[in-house]
Amino acid sequence: MNKRVPAVLTCAGESTGPAIDNFAHLETLGLIEQADDWSQMRHRRRRPARSLRTTGT
Repeated sequence: MNKRVPAVLTCAGESTGPAIDNFAHLETLGLIEQADDWSQMRHRRRRPARSLRTTGT
């Protein structure tokens, strides 16, 4: 996902930036419905990996 979203935006002639901004661009283009939902899904997907690193398990 981290590489696909910027690639789609680049093909659409849009600039890329932080993930939340990229999702907002996709929403503006009508490619996704809610940028906040996508950002939350991304955060939830990444949370278990971060918690494993901090606990050392």
